[in-house]
Amino acid sequence: NPPSGCRLHPRCPFKIRICSKEEPKLLEKERGHYVACHLY
Repeated sequence: NPPSGCRLHPRCPFKIRICSKEEPKLLEKERGHYVACHLY
């Protein structure tokens, strides 16, 4: 089972408090390039 919040927060060196509580939204940063991270 994935953890609550962002599924990568347990091993991410850049995690912040919200990462363990809320899943980030998928955003298109450039045409065809997506990111799902609270830091973007």
